Amino acid sequence: CFNQVGDGYGLIVPRLIDTLLGSLIAGLAVFLILPDWQGRRLNRVVANTLSCNSTYLRQIIQQYASGKRDDLAYRLARRNAHNADAALSTTLGNMLMEPGHFRKEADIGFRFLVLSHTLLSYLSGLGAHRGEMLLSEEPRHLLDSAASLAASLDDIALSLTEERPVAIHSDVEEQLASRLEQVPEELDDQ
Repeated sequence: CFNQVGDGYGLIVPRLIDTLLGSLIAGLAVFLILPDWQGRRLNRVVANTLSCNSTYLRQIIQQYASGKRDDLAYRLARRNAHNADAALSTTLGNMLMEPGHFRKEADIGFRFLVLSHTLLSYLSGLGAHRGEMLLSEEPRHLLDSAASLAASLDDIALSLTEERPVAIHSDVEEQLASRLEQVPEELDDQ
């Protein structure tokens, strides 16, 4: 390269500039384009987890309304909810290995992971008892409340996917919470 006949030192400056520009372009590509930073996709993973939990809840509601059937739709919804929860856990674990500015939402993500595990645990408990009949007066009220909860989960998932603020409280949710607080304690112990 540099051992050419003529003025070889005249080539050093253009080659050095080309090398530095190539290194800069390669560095930017590796840092900005090529990696799949988990911190960038956390909203979508959380939204998918909520959406899968909502679908699982709807399948459980359907089982309570029409009787226990271990059909494909129920099993698929259950598996998808567990897989989405595992994907969230994996995403957060991978975020810990990323540079600091890409894992700025890690604390919020881990708090959500705990809530997601708790929600999935409650849903699994409901699913395990879906063959039992509810009291004659309460089923419609509880099924409507569960459907409203599933719709709220879908709304939150949609807000996260579209990266817009999530509505924190609504009158419908407040009414639902007050109605659920009035459910007799005996039902909680069953």
